[in-house]
Amino acid sequence: MKLFGSESSPANHISTSNLERVLVMQLGGTRSVVMLSPALRALREALPDAELTLMTSETGGQLAPLLPWVDHVMVDQAVSQDSTGS
Repeated sequence: MKLFGSESSPANHISTSNLERVLVMQLGGTRSVVMLSPALRALREALPDAELTLMTSETGGQLAPLLPWVDHVMVDQAVSQDSTGS
């Protein structure tokens, strides 16, 4: 089953004419952020003037210098905490 074919991409379903900011949340570790990088690149290509912010874990945030498509990185400290809160 195809969710989006070549003639029906997600970009065709989103009005980008006044889209100024996009928040992408990936709270996993470094592997998850690496797997997300092609999508971030595609977002930048589709929305060259939008401000792209990535919200990620502390370990995911370590990859921020390798993501030139992202304008801002927000690190969620709570994701890095264990069950005792430390």
